[in-house]
Amino acid sequence: MKARIGAALAIWLGVAGLAMADDQGQGSVVVELYTSQGCSSCPPADEILAGLADRGDVIALALHVDYWDYIGWKDVFGSPQFTERQRAYARAAGARTIYTPQMIVDGMEHLVGARPAELTALIKRYEAMPEQAVCDALPGTAFVVLTHSHDLDFLIAAEALCRGDAAYVGMIGSKTKRAVFTGWLGENGHDAKLAGGLTCPIGLAASDGAKIADKRPEVIAALVAAELMGVFSS
Repeated sequence: MKARIGAALAIWLGVAGLAMADDQGQGSVVVELYTSQGCSSCPPADEILAGLADRGDVIALALHVDYWDYIGWKDVFGSPQFTERQRAYARAAGARTIYTPQMIVDGMEHLVGARPAELTALIKRYEAMPEQAVCDALPGTAFVVLTHSHDLDFLIAAEALCRGDAAYVGMIGSKTKRAVFTGWLGENGHDAKLAGGLTCPIGLAASDGAKIADKRPEVIAALVAAELMGVFSS
């Protein structure tokens, strides 16, 4: 499910990132692979990403670029949005060129090609520090908090709200949980008005005031993705 939610959300994040946390209190690490069907060097990296998609601690995103289409093999999954997203990363890193295959871990670390040992080490590093991932995220990042632990949810959501530059801060839960979080902010030295920037409950139907009748994870994921589509397309 996490791989599917990440794939859906990535289309709409522009130059922003996606930060999430799992129900063990660890970060769900986002691994983006910039790839193309017309890239002869990409299959090994594609295979690595396919393996990551089965892991519960990784959101694996295959973002197919379109700048190799001119060679005659048009990538049916290629998108100029993904190409521009990769260019935005390059600008932020001070790089002059973009290439495939390229992996980006949690919006911070760049890997050239398929380097499984280095990738494994980076995933372990970033999954252990969800609050640090919030601090390191780029301006305009969308934060989706899904830990199911009130204490950790509140810490991460407060950190994201205090940044002041998040495109979206959403937290899984009910209206009651939102009210508890508002009180928690004041009790922990924060301005309770910060809660005004929080979306809780999350998901298109929930944020419109209706209850989500279907509680399956894949349904909730689709509704969260739909909500973010509206956020980033408006």
